[in-house]
Amino acid sequence: MKKILLLLLLALPLTTYSQEEFNLSEFVGFDGSVEGDRLGSDMANVGDIDNDGYDDFLISASEENSDTGAVFLFYGRAETITNIDLADADAKITGEAAEDYAGSAVSGLGDVNGDGYDDFIIGASGYGAGNKGAAYVIYGGSTRYTDLNPIANIARVIITGKTDGDQAGYSVATAGDVNNDNYNDILIGAPGNDDGFTNSGAIYVIYGGSSIPNMSLDNADLEFTGETLSDDLGFSVSHAGDVNCDGIDDLMAGAFFYSSSKGRSYIIFGSETLTSGTIASKANVRLTGEQDDDQSGRALVGVGDANGDSCDDVLIGANQYDYSGSEMGAAYLIYGSATLTDMSLSDSDVKFTGEGDTNLAGKVVEKAGDVNNDGYSDLMIGAPGNYSSALQAGAYYIIYGSASLASNISLSNADIKLSGEAAFDAAGYAISGADINGDGFSDVIAGSYVKNSYKGKAYIGYLYIDNDNDGIAGTDGLLDGIDCNDSDNTVSANQTYYIDSDLDGYGSITSASFCSGTAPAGYSANNTDCSDTDSTINANQTYYQDLDGDGLGNASVTTAVCSLTAPAGYVTNSNDTNDAIKDISTITAGDNGDITITYINNEASIIDVFSYTGTDEMTLKQYQDNYYLALHPKAKKLALIDINTLTVLSRKTLSKKSFPTNSLKTYTLRNKKWAVITAKNKKGKVKLSVVKIIITQEKLGKKVSASLVNKKITPAKTKKNKNTILLRSKKNVIITKYLLTKKLILKEI
Repeated sequence: MKKILLLLLLALPLTTYSQEEFNLSEFVGFDGSVEGDRLGSDMANVGDIDNDGYDDFLISASEENSDTGAVFLFYGRAETITNIDLADADAKITGEAAEDYAGSAVSGLGDVNGDGYDDFIIGASGYGAGNKGAAYVIYGGSTRYTDLNPIANIARVIITGKTDGDQAGYSVATAGDVNNDNYNDILIGAPGNDDGFTNSGAIYVIYGGSSIPNMSLDNADLEFTGETLSDDLGFSVSHAGDVNCDGIDDLMAGAFFYSSSKGRSYIIFGSETLTSGTIASKANVRLTGEQDDDQSGRALVGVGDANGDSCDDVLIGANQYDYSGSEMGAAYLIYGSATLTDMSLSDSDVKFTGEGDTNLAGKVVEKAGDVNNDGYSDLMIGAPGNYSSALQAGAYYIIYGSASLASNISLSNADIKLSGEAAFDAAGYAISGADINGDGFSDVIAGSYVKNSYKGKAYIGYLYIDNDNDGIAGTDGLLDGIDCNDSDNTVSANQTYYIDSDLDGYGSITSASFCSGTAPAGYSANNTDCSDTDSTINANQTYYQDLDGDGLGNASVTTAVCSLTAPAGYVTNSNDTNDAIKDISTITAGDNGDITITYINNEASIIDVFSYTGTDEMTLKQYQDNYYLALHPKAKKLALIDINTLTVLSRKTLSKKSFPTNSLKTYTLRNKKWAVITAKNKKGKVKLSVVKIIITQEKLGKKVSASLVNKKITPAKTKKNKNTILLRSKKNVIITKYLLTKKLILKEI
């Protein structure tokens, strides 16, 4: 591999533009061997062709060795590449003959033969005496390619143009799985094809499969021919992603000379029933340049989901935009949609324009992956005529995807700008994104094939580096990430801890920050200690008012103090149903299935509540004023009673089975009043029931319940926190939690 440029970009999403700008001279690069080689004329992320977890990539020198052409293969690796030479490439793949221009286009294909390894394709647009052109499909595998490889020896499929002058392979790409058969398909452009009109151009699709034969494009599965004379359809081709959101991959192609060089780009939706024909009749979407001589569609690409709407989007370059004036160039982002239809690029969702005259922005457009790891696909645009660093030094731009991109953006506001090293380098013709080091952040491969009398130069950049693979980039990249410890994947940012003076595991409100996942000595992650000088108490305790002095408190009148001893007039028990009368905390079964309520206004009264014939005590709980809740001793039923009239107002069945250990409490959940019954049998089966109390209608309303088995749960220890019911042990340890959701469902959390 000759020297590789490492760009490490790990920025956070921007709410306002604040451009990071770098000159390629700041990085490590590697040069072509001989003047005229044009190293960096194309490059591609080819996926993981050896299944080692790292993206692999190609860099072409399409005019090396009397235009025979060569392509250099580099396998990704975990270590950061800091100094490398072209001779260090893992493999060099050479064309068959002089003027073949092998490497005129390169691309990853995904897995076209279904063997579990990614594959790639190399175009040779000058192949054959009459420039028929060809494309070579090379399969990935566990055995790595090494050393010098003549392309005809290692290609598993060789695809040749139909007739002289076709220039098949001038552009190549994966089409994705356009026929939905679970194999990736192959897309080849032949801009010189004359099947429709002279140089109208054509594109071809070859379906993937377990066995793909060598062939002429006469035998391609699909052929789409150009719309009009000299359109040059197939100068650019690309996988579009799934732009119409139907679950099947789509493809796209450009004809930049269409209609006085306005240019037109075509999208064909994937289908199991695609048929050949003219591109005009078969395209589902036609995207036409704004004005004559814009050359829209000279470059195009599917960029993934840039705006986060779950449909894939496309980016189209028009490097001669404003041709009659400044040639600043432009690129257009069109959002995918189930209703996507024909349009002028003047109606695109986002328009990116060059920084100044003759910038030629949009000469190349490419997907960047997710550079800043924010969940949106990012974009790359080249402008070889940019002169901000030096005359025609060129530049590349990276724009972060977002749900709220402006409709018109000057590339002076791009998130990242990479300027060419020197005057006339014309950086901006070829760029690609790849995760070379497998850290989850996209890296950049960029080229400047004009540099050094067309020797060419290539640069590889790690955009953001995440050494510990915790999803947060560190400070080793060109741009600093926010990981405070990029060697430890358990902590990425400073954590807040609280001083714990009494060392009881609970901290005070005084805090400090440490880059550690463990609290240092003398600190705690908890800041709830109400007394950091007493290790026996760390949180306010709740006590209940006991006006009648019977040792039973009123659950609705509480005080919270930082003490383990109840204040005067308060107790720890909350079971008093009438704090004006002593001992009214239980009801007792009487004869003939009636319930005797004792000590009400000093008189014994009888109410038939449950028709219970046993002698066990039943819980009676005052809800408010004259209303009481009565719980069956086996927790089978709940009743609402008017204590003044001694009548049962409402009953609710809780269970047909017996749960002799039980408790009844009332809580506010979801801003409504509820009776909460926790009941357990001897086998440890627990039933939690929550019944709405509609006191304005003197009735019990909706009931929801949940069941589990856990012998440790003590019903009397049930507590609530906001809208969550806490089932606890005898020692108040939380065993499980149930959230009462907005839909009034008990959900275990």
